[in-house]
Amino acid sequence: MENRRSVDQKQSSRLNKALEADREEARKNRARRRIRNHNRKIMFKSLFLAAIVLVVGLAFIAYGSQMNYRINETEAKIAKLENEIEDLNLEIAANSSPEIIEKKAMDELGMEYPNASQYIYLDRASKDDVQTAKTD
Repeated sequence: MENRRSVDQKQSSRLNKALEADREEARKNRARRRIRNHNRKIMFKSLFLAAIVLVVGLAFIAYGSQMNYRINETEAKIAKLENEIEDLNLEIAANSSPEIIEKKAMDELGMEYPNASQYIYLDRASKDDVQTAKTD
């Protein structure tokens, strides 16, 4: 019987060691799972933050592109207006010469130089005449 007890004790001792090894392995597995879960949370947060940064970056790029488009459009309008101003200045310069003004006055408006019968001569008025004219 003693032999049987010693065999039972040996088996029991082996079982206890195996159970203890299983418990230790389970504790290690739980610790690994906690670390893995913690790493997954960190990775998810990092990916979420990267996605937000990417979206904000794309929004800034889109806004910048829109502003560049508006700037280019405005610069094109400015260049067009500057060309128009230059054309109008050339036209003013061309039409402001006395010869051209005289020609247009005669051709388009039918104006002529006055002849001797169309001149009116005025005498110099005295101060008294001016004052009486104002009161009338």
